[in-house]
Amino acid sequence: MTQMSKIILLRYMSAILSLVCLMTLAGCAGSSKNIESLETQLSETDSQLSRLESQLRRADARISELAALLRNTNLKIDSLKTKINANDKELYLKVISPTLNIRKGPKTGDNIIAVAKEGAYFRRISCSDKKCQWLVVEFLVDGYPYLGYVSNSSKYLKEEFYDPMTFNTVYKRGLIKYQWEKEVISDIKTKGLRIIGISVKADALRPDRFRSHLARILRSSEIYSKPIENFSVSAISQLCRDNSIDGILAVEIESSNEIAPRLDILLYDRDSLILYSTSISLQAIEVPEDVEQ
Repeated sequence: MTQMSKIILLRYMSAILSLVCLMTLAGCAGSSKNIESLETQLSETDSQLSRLESQLRRADARISELAALLRNTNLKIDSLKTKINANDKELYLKVISPTLNIRKGPKTGDNIIAVAKEGAYFRRISCSDKKCQWLVVEFLVDGYPYLGYVSNSSKYLKEEFYDPMTFNTVYKRGLIKYQWEKEVISDIKTKGLRIIGISVKADALRPDRFRSHLARILRSSEIYSKPIENFSVSAISQLCRDNSIDGILAVEIESSNEIAPRLDILLYDRDSLILYSTSISLQAIEVPEDVEQ
């Protein structure tokens, strides 16, 4: 019996005793009216006690539900802790210099494909040579996983080990930027192009999002853009006339079973002349829907 039940029972017994005393006194006085009044009070007391008992039963049921919910929550927390402890920790590389160039190949003369700021993280894939002077790393830009080369030096990088779940709490997004975006913008301005069409072919990697990202980057440099559908090199002149644009930035993510996926970027003027081109290797992994830059 709960504490509340004991209190209600004691009150109920007290009410009955009081009523018996009053009835005895009333009987001695021979007052039938007093007896009727006492009977009414007893009935009201019974109703109140019934309501209290009903509320008590509902409260007990709710307490039981909350206790069951707490047990389930604790079980989930314990399961999650077990998974975290079971995960093998991976080696990550933290950038400790103000900036670090990510290159297309393992040489200082190779093209820079992105620039990482201090605090950015890479996932180490492998060494590029026996001396391990250059590392192949995976990095994210705008939610897409890329492969590149960085110089393996303690001046630039610090090794840190994390399990994947803990890593998400320390990873800072937005610290790695495409180098090709700066180069494309520079070429667009050098050629005097004012309005650029954007074509993105990347069915597996959310082309609308990529197109929006490029439009935002161009807009920040005061270059207007329009989305282009059904792009083909042979139709560039016609597309430029129909959309009143000065050129087209065509981005395509190529992937097949035979080759590693890659990002191809080409900038054309209205006469189909290539003003800029580059290709960047992508990491062949699936990108979760909630990954954001």
